This record gives sequence, C-alpha cells and structure tokens, in this order.
Amino acid sequence: MNMSRLRKAAVAVGAALVAGTTTASTAVASEASSGPSPQSSCYIAHDSGFYRADALHCAPRAGAGVHLDPPDYQVPEGYLNGTVHPFGCWSKLSAHDGGNDIWYHTYVDEWVHGYGIGWAKSTDVYTGTHPYPGLPECPR
Repeated sequence: MNMSRLRKAAVAVGAALVAGTTTASTAVASEASSGPSPQSSCYIAHDSGFYRADALHCAPRAGAGVHLDPPDYQVPEGYLNGTVHPFGCWSKLSAHDGGNDIWYHTYVDEWVHGYGIGWAKSTDVYTGTHPYPGLPECPR
C-alpha cells in the first residue's frame, strides 16, 4: 500500500467517523518508552465522542505516537497519554517494531501537527490480542 493511499485512507476513516474535533494540546510528549504497563481491561462500547459508534476502549502506552502514514511512523501527528482511549477500527498496514502489521485507528491526546488522527501500533495498545476480537477492520 503506498503512502498516498494510506494518507487518504487515514483521512477518510477520520472524516467518516468524526462528528466534532478534538482538543489539541501544544505540549510535545516524548515517544520514549515509559516501560511496560500492566495489561488494561479492554472492552468494546459505544463511543459518543470522536467515533459516534462502537469502539475499542483500552489504555495505550503513555507517549505512544499516532501516525498518519505508518510506513513512515517516525513522524507522529501527536501522542497518546496512557489513559483509556477509544480506537475505532484496525488495519493491516506496514510491519512495525512490535513484530506484526496491525495498527489501530485513533486520534491524539497531545497534538503535534497535521490532522491529529491516524494509527497507533498494536503493541502500543494493551489488548493482549491483535486484532482485538469484535473490533471491525477499517474500510479501505
């Protein structure tokens, strides 16, 4: 999948699911690993905010990056703060340093630039199983 197609897919998923905007923070978080965290209690439930649909609610790694183009995942749109957060769907994109190619669509807690929406590496979302059972695959 080329970067232009990934960018269009990320923006399309976000545009199709967004009913409002997220509050942007000007703080820049460090993407350095904050160390292992206990596996969170993840669940599927209706999200009345960003997604306005059923979403995975799960705690990500604090400081995890959200990337518009996963093949170029060194450049984040922003960061997740580690609190329970909604993820709208998953997709098989590029392989990442977590050892698989599963990414979860979400929005940032701490905005850096760009759209503030994109993809988090599966290993930064503490589900225990990837993709998370019951969460739909993102439309392509």
